[in-house]
Amino acid sequence: MTQTTNQDVQWFIDTVLLGNIKDMICTQDQHYLGFGVVACAIEFLGACMDSHPYDQQGLSRQRFEAAVKAHFDAKYHPYADKNSKYDLYKHLRCGMAHIMRPQGKVAFTTQAESLTDGTQHLQVYATLDKLVLVSETFYADFAEACNKMKQHMAARAYTKQLTDQYLPITQIQP
Repeated sequence: MTQTTNQDVQWFIDTVLLGNIKDMICTQDQHYLGFGVVACAIEFLGACMDSHPYDQQGLSRQRFEAAVKAHFDAKYHPYADKNSKYDLYKHLRCGMAHIMRPQGKVAFTTQAESLTDGTQHLQVYATLDKLVLVSETFYADFAEACNKMKQHMAARAYTKQLTDQYLPITQIQP
């Protein structure tokens, strides 16, 4: 197993998170699948931040919330809390990771549908009492979070974690 370096993780962020996922959502219109992939990728960003092995169990919520609070705009922070009625970890990440559908208080839409329906990203749609997530906006905010993560990595804010063993990224590079 190879050791992970900042360069490997930056390649992964650039290629997979900022390249492949963007293509999935913005080019291929795979909006529904994109929500699940982004939710899992947020947890990955959180895993890069802590000092635990990547595969350590029981840290999913902690990692997801840490990534949102550290790298996403403050408008997301109220929803990165288990006490929130619209808890993104529970309703988005767990729903998509475990049963391939959002749970409870989250609704998915696209920019075009949002315009037609009169909804907005991160606003509660009162009729359904659900927090609306607009695919393209959510991805753009996620991409911004990825770039903030890369800045922290460049400043060596997360050096200890990024020397731990990880998926042999170098084996999947073209």
